[in-house]
Amino acid sequence: TDDIVLGYPSIADLWSSQNPHYLGVMVGRVANRIAHGRLEVPIPTTETATTTRETCGLHRNNGPHHLHGGRVGFSRQLWEAE
Repeated sequence: TDDIVLGYPSIADLWSSQNPHYLGVMVGRVANRIAHGRLEVPIPTTETATTTRETCGLHRNNGPHHLHGGRVGFSRQLWEAE
């Protein structure tokens, strides 16, 4: 079997780096930036059958923006496959 994943030689090397280019990581939840670390989420209301919007603040880990799930995104999890 050939190792074809662009990343780090070992998991220890990955965890000890900042991995600024997100090499070899699992992308999830957010695969890009969320501007200004906030987004509006539609919330349906049953009483009036309309939708309201709520602003959610997220961790800002890329200047003023939220990038790739924040500081504890999928890229910072240890995954096991079966």
